[in-house]
Amino acid sequence: MLKQAVIVLLSAAIVYWIIGLAVKLGVFRPVFNHSPGKCFHLEGIEDGSEDIQALPNGLAFISSGINIKQNTQGAGPVGKIYLFDFNHPKKSPVELKIVGDEKYKILNPHGISLWTDPKTGDPYLYVVNHTPAGDAVDKFRIHSDTKTLEHLRRIENEPNIYSINDLVVVGEDQFYYSNDKYFSVYTEVAFNLHWGSVGFFNGKDAVLVETGLFLPNGIAVSKDQKHIYLADIGNEEIRVYEKNADNSLTFRQSISLQGTLPDNIDVDQETGDLWIGAHPSLIKFVKHMQNVKEIKTPSQVLRIRNPDSSSPEVIEVYSNDGVQLSGSSVAVRFGKSMLIGTVFDRALYCPLSCA
Repeated sequence: MLKQAVIVLLSAAIVYWIIGLAVKLGVFRPVFNHSPGKCFHLEGIEDGSEDIQALPNGLAFISSGINIKQNTQGAGPVGKIYLFDFNHPKKSPVELKIVGDEKYKILNPHGISLWTDPKTGDPYLYVVNHTPAGDAVDKFRIHSDTKTLEHLRRIENEPNIYSINDLVVVGEDQFYYSNDKYFSVYTEVAFNLHWGSVGFFNGKDAVLVETGLFLPNGIAVSKDQKHIYLADIGNEEIRVYEKNADNSLTFRQSISLQGTLPDNIDVDQETGDLWIGAHPSLIKFVKHMQNVKEIKTPSQVLRIRNPDSSSPEVIEVYSNDGVQLSGSSVAVRFGKSMLIGTVFDRALYCPLSCA
């Protein structure tokens, strides 16, 4: 009798685990197609537009060609940074040439972040780079007139920067960043392991300021520089932290995204709203990763109004089953338009009827 009871309990536990994992993977999640207007793809970008950052003048920088297998020796896509002008959306993005030492011209780019020197007004671009030697962050001075990126510094060999996904620069050579895993995404999802972390680089050293996270991804700073926003894929939420004077973080609240997986976060510099590229189905995205040209995966864009308040509002701006756009990872608004990026697919420009 006891043996039978144990078998029943174990069977129930296994079924519960399987159902929970299926829900987490988005097996049962429906996707309904809608867009804010007549959208079109940017010409020339075929190997992803994983992260996008825009300056106040409408110039946007796009990271493309991420190779998840971290092989930059000829196999797979070639990493590039593109320049797109929101003011002339019909013009194709231009690849920016990297100038400097030859060894810094090979990119396997992931998250990017812009920083403008408050004294000179000069813009800089920081790029997460998965090099064959390990994860690094490259700093570039932007020369928009000559369409070049001047390499200035590589931050590497930092023991606390080991699986960096995204970063947000808050001062010269100072940034928060996310380590999305410690060992393996598949293992950490399957066994509900919270091994991700957030770190802070102070210009010299990197320290972890938040641990025990479940696949942290995109990271951003609020318009007033008082809060840090973190996309938590594992818990399907946005975590809001208060940014302390010593650069430590104090958790304030989480914003549920009701069953979708947030990727990168862009902060609207006019309203303070959050624009998020998201993945409605993790299982479909994983399959997409195995054959990005043939297997499609859904895309979604969310907007969060009043993210620092006690009652933030989550709005779905765009949704597609993957036919028009696969694997959305970021969305940036400029004026009455929006640019959506993807991990491995193209980039999509959409007008916004109500910005």
